[in-house]
Amino acid sequence: QVPGRFYWKTLSDSSAVPLIVQSISGNTNPFDPALIVTPGGNFDATMALAGYAQTFSLMDRAAMAAVILPMGRISGEARTISGTTINQSASGFGDPMLEFNINLLGPKAQNNIPDVLRYEPGFSLDLLADLALPIGEYNSNQALNLGQNRWYGRIGNAMIMQIGSW
Repeated sequence: QVPGRFYWKTLSDSSAVPLIVQSISGNTNPFDPALIVTPGGNFDATMALAGYAQTFSLMDRAAMAAVILPMGRISGEARTISGTTINQSASGFGDPMLEFNINLLGPKAQNNIPDVLRYEPGFSLDLLADLALPIGEYNSNQALNLGQNRWYGRIGNAMIMQIGSW
């Protein structure tokens, strides 16, 4: 998932290359939103999201298409109920994600430099759709994997409210 700034409106027909790197370690699964502590466990991960995005105008609304590729390494150690310690690691590429985003409410698309000069951001509401392709590194014999071996996606709204002037 890319940060919220990725959805700021910019000049149509622009390209962007997002690169986000994160390194985490501890006794919780760093990519589990619940952050549940695992007694006797230790997880270590360095992950990167790299991608390519292209902005364009669709029906006079700002739109963007992107591909995002997760990659990195994750390793973990956990103690089972019987006291046995399990060590696993995975590295490589995760499932690439295709993303489409279109502005529903807010200023019209910025198609040229004069549009950029007159642009007043204010409130913006977008529709976004993601689809992950199950082609990442996956081994069914282990719990830690970068790929998920399944199709998945999301549909959502990105809301931006810019306050003040540039």
